[in-house]
Amino acid sequence: MRFLRYSSLRLALVTLALLALAVPQTASAQPVPTQFTRISVPGAGVTSALSLNDKSQVVGYCYTATAHDGFLYDHGVYTLLDPPTTAPFHETFAMGINNRGQVVGNYLESDPVWYVARHCFLYDHGNYTTFQVPGSVDNYPNGINNQGQVIVTYFDSDFNLHSALYDHGVLTALSPPDDLGVDTEVWGINDRGQVVGVYVDMDFVIHGFL
Repeated sequence: MRFLRYSSLRLALVTLALLALAVPQTASAQPVPTQFTRISVPGAGVTSALSLNDKSQVVGYCYTATAHDGFLYDHGVYTLLDPPTTAPFHETFAMGINNRGQVVGNYLESDPVWYVARHCFLYDHGNYTTFQVPGSVDNYPNGINNQGQVIVTYFDSDFNLHSALYDHGVLTALSPPDDLGVDTEVWGINDRGQVVGVYVDMDFVIHGFL
């Protein structure tokens, strides 16, 4: 009996082997060469990279014992980004960079006991431009295209979310026709100025938009 079972097993194995030989063999996938570059701002206990452009310039933020700064990493060279402010405490995040090396981010202004606001900044090769949507509390620039157009999501005084486009000093509200007015966020912009995001309509249904 055991011989019959063994023979049956051998026959099954041979059959499987022949079937395997009959199946066309494809080339095995080759591992993609991977290179990691550590990005760590000197003296910082925390460094976080948030965005990069096609020239491998990287922006993000870092924490030291005394400051919370944005940074630009350009092929081994670190530049701390701190918009001009008179606030006793500030916190800066660099959030996006285009292929022209223009950086967008936001910074928190606060005194020791009172939260003030988060404003936007545009850093362009050593020059800062700061801006915010009128009447807003917090501003979050979520992207910049190669034309220098910036998309901003912001909180109003009632802490509802809205969005706007900042185009060389001009702010334009971005609101779909059936927007409920409580939660509209923008997350991407291309070089044609097309914007994508998400919003809540009058029936409290969540949609994407272009």
